[in-house]
Amino acid sequence: MEKIIHQIWVGPYAMPQNESAWTNTIRNAHPDYEYMFWDSKNLPPLEGNLKSMFDKFASYGEWIRIADALRYYIVCKYGGLYIDSDYELINPITELNLESYRGFLPLHFSEGETICNSMFGFEKGHPIIQDRVDALLATAEDADKWDSFEKLPWFGPHFFGQGLKKFIGYDANELDVVISPALESEWGVKTMHSREELKANWMYHHLSFNWGAGTDKLKVLEGGIENINSPYWNTLKTVTNKDHLNKYLECLQSPTICEVGVRVADNFKSMLTPNVEKAVAVDIWTDTGNSAQNDWLSPQKELDNQYCHVFRMYFNNPKVKIIREFSAKAAEFFEDETFDFVYIDADHSYEGCLEDIKSWYPKVKSGGVIGGHDYVEHVNGFGVKFGVLEAVAKFRRDNNISDSRFHATNQEEHFASWFIYKK
Repeated sequence: MEKIIHQIWVGPYAMPQNESAWTNTIRNAHPDYEYMFWDSKNLPPLEGNLKSMFDKFASYGEWIRIADALRYYIVCKYGGLYIDSDYELINPITELNLESYRGFLPLHFSEGETICNSMFGFEKGHPIIQDRVDALLATAEDADKWDSFEKLPWFGPHFFGQGLKKFIGYDANELDVVISPALESEWGVKTMHSREELKANWMYHHLSFNWGAGTDKLKVLEGGIENINSPYWNTLKTVTNKDHLNKYLECLQSPTICEVGVRVADNFKSMLTPNVEKAVAVDIWTDTGNSAQNDWLSPQKELDNQYCHVFRMYFNNPKVKIIREFSAKAAEFFEDETFDFVYIDADHSYEGCLEDIKSWYPKVKSGGVIGGHDYVEHVNGFGVKFGVLEAVAKFRRDNNISDSRFHATNQEEHFASWFIYKK
């Protein structure tokens, strides 16, 4: 693999000061590597219809989509290692001797090994990265047909990871597979588990999500940070897994909470900590024919059984209110500023998720938190494409939600959660 380090910052906004410092540290710590920094004024010659696609993304302010696509293209064209700008160096990577390998992939381990696109490397023209660039170029041919935001494609971890798995002979939708032996023995790719090795010894990923804002109204894109003086929010930002939400909820003072999309109440049960004063469980438990609202494709009889199960669990609990209703309609039952915490795990389509966030955000108190599940690029086994990433990004843009008020758990879990602090 070529001794080149690539980093990207595209768009009209200044890089935040902390990320500028981190990128300078990475560059200065590797004098024996060629350092290539790519921005909107310094793009490589673009093949096919890539320029038209990038122009389309830029017209919507979607700089992350440009950065996602560009990283595969430059690694394939020049070889070397790509590193997101929000990685902070712990130790120089020189000791890894990456030049003796044909590629490098940090992997997450959840149900199985999953692939992110925040840091990776390949030799120039390696078949794995060439396959992703071929798919990129093929998609770009349709750029002129994307006449709305909803039609814009993503080239994030799902595009990279699922496509890579398929290319090396695995089921792209199978989560509980271990792919590192094949990558190393058959493709010459060095792998490293991102939590145990990379994070501990080499690079720390801050997950700044500066791309998610996409608007000049956000202070963080100008290098500033909002000061949020909330010990509760600081506690939530230490949560790295949905199963540990109770750690945050237990520190609140007699909170009123709500979960939208309850199913059999597994998560709701864990949210119902002893200090909770009132808890609301909302679900339609109805097969509407919309698979985004019923992504398990459960038949109506099963959904009725789920409702009966939840009802039997809580009908005698004075703290709990169960509402069998559509999300937006159920939100109308409550005054604004009612809840300390709302968690959404309902309609996973872009339109449905965005409507849910818009409906419930006003119901959250100032200083409270709204969040949700499945913050991931994913198409499930039934063909349901999740639109949560796009919906959250859109809501953040429209409501000036800076990175200081946003937290996500996707460094530690595949089907991640997202959270927004309400000022």
